[in-house]
Amino acid sequence: MAMKLYLLIIYFTPLNSEQPTGSEITGKWLYQGTVNKNNQTTCCVECPDLIELSNNGTYKVYNDCYATDPRNPQVETGKWQLVASSEKLILKERKFLANHYFLSPKKLIDLTVVSVDSKQLRIRYDQVKTEQYNRAD
Repeated sequence: MAMKLYLLIIYFTPLNSEQPTGSEITGKWLYQGTVNKNNQTTCCVECPDLIELSNNGTYKVYNDCYATDPRNPQVETGKWQLVASSEKLILKERKFLANHYFLSPKKLIDLTVVSVDSKQLRIRYDQVKTEQYNRAD
């Protein structure tokens, strides 16, 4: 009986149960589009956001179309925190520098990290749709 239980535990334990880490998340991420039901990304975003998550817990969002200074196209800054146990990326103390915001105008948002690897980050806001970002650094 114990052997059967052991085998069941091994069988039903996910192979990839790793939680995201801060070192995986840090860096620059360029928006690619919404992920559809076929696990493909929608095409052709004219003014994509680029989010930079720094090691020191701060972040910046850049957008060439909405920034007031074309030489420094920052549209938002703030702090970020990764809660690995719940796979949440929290953006807080958000400051909007232009008439544009990253995903929501709320001062604090939490994003679900759907997946992350060395090249791609997929997040979901408000359980609505999954957004894909590719590493840009």
